[in-house]
Amino acid sequence: MMQHPTMVLQDQAVTEEVYSGKRAFFDAGKTKTIDFRLRQLERLEQLVRSNEERILVALAKDLGKPTFEAYTSEIGVLYQELREAKKQLARWM
Repeated sequence: MMQHPTMVLQDQAVTEEVYSGKRAFFDAGKTKTIDFRLRQLERLEQLVRSNEERILVALAKDLGKPTFEAYTSEIGVLYQELREAKKQLARWM
């Protein structure tokens, strides 16, 4: 389905506006602190934990993964990677 040219321009304007805001936030240096990065890792972990069931359903539907396999090979691995990232973050910076 082809979008109307006006809609495309509006979508592009919104995208550019969002990008500009994100770029300004990044350029301000607020993403460089260890505290900011640790908070982001914590937020990611909380997001995954609060959506575990939805993720498992999606993995079953999209990839045919049984629950145990999906948890151990996807979600569990992600939690381990998050723990490692939090543990090593200061050294990596």
